[in-house]
Amino acid sequence: MVILSKPSEAVVRVAVPFFGGFLGALGVALVSYCLGIAGISKLVGMSPPAITQQWLQNFSWGGAMWGLLAAAFLVARKGNVYLIALLTTIVAVTYGLFVLQGLQLALTLRVVYAYAVNLTYALILALTIRASGLGK
Repeated sequence: MVILSKPSEAVVRVAVPFFGGFLGALGVALVSYCLGIAGISKLVGMSPPAITQQWLQNFSWGGAMWGLLAAAFLVARKGNVYLIALLTTIVAVTYGLFVLQGLQLALTLRVVYAYAVNLTYALILALTIRASGLGK
């Protein structure tokens, strides 16, 4: 269990993963858009995202909110930031695919593609946390 010495330390432990989640979501949006332009998303049966201001706002805020899950993991226990970011990504993508979109629980090419593209989120989130020094 991590004991916080100052209230400002608690704010940093929440703010950094929140910001990392925001950046990670923007990274996923960029990768998705580029893969859509290249035609790869159509190969797996997905339509490329239509990048609008509203979609980008919702997507980036959603990523930031999922970053709060990483913050909870970091507050509860310091550990490998890459594992924490990967767990956060798996939970978020699983929720999005199988709960929000109502996909059947099966390992299809579309599901593999969604997890693979969202590894961008995990990498950016982990690098943000690591660069801040919270993962130590």
